[in-house]
Amino acid sequence: MKMLGASQVFGCHNATIRDDLMAAFNGKTIAGVLDFIGGAATPVCTDVVHRSASDKLVATTKPRFPTPPEGLVVKLSRTSIKGNEVGKTMYEDFLPTALKAGAFVPAPEPLVVDKGMDTA
Repeated sequence: MKMLGASQVFGCHNATIRDDLMAAFNGKTIAGVLDFIGGAATPVCTDVVHRSASDKLVATTKPRFPTPPEGLVVKLSRTSIKGNEVGKTMYEDFLPTALKAGAFVPAPEPLVVDKGMDTA
């Protein structure tokens, strides 16, 4: 992840992940959390935002989000980028230029099984 530009990397299975994230965010403003994953990541994300001095916002794509702690706002986003300006902006305007310039690095490397789609 650091080769992609991350200044810090955290192990999601590390028993001290909450404290590690809180230490990393100490003195910084958190805009909120965007939870695309759900599951075990959700309580960690909500706890870190709730414990921070920043805005208490979690945006999620997961329905049936657990009841958040008091003071934490959860917003459900079920948007699509298909057929609107977001898709065009991302896939036609931004991505081709960014890939060519090396500003966007696709990762991880693809894993081709057997001979790939050619054998299907």
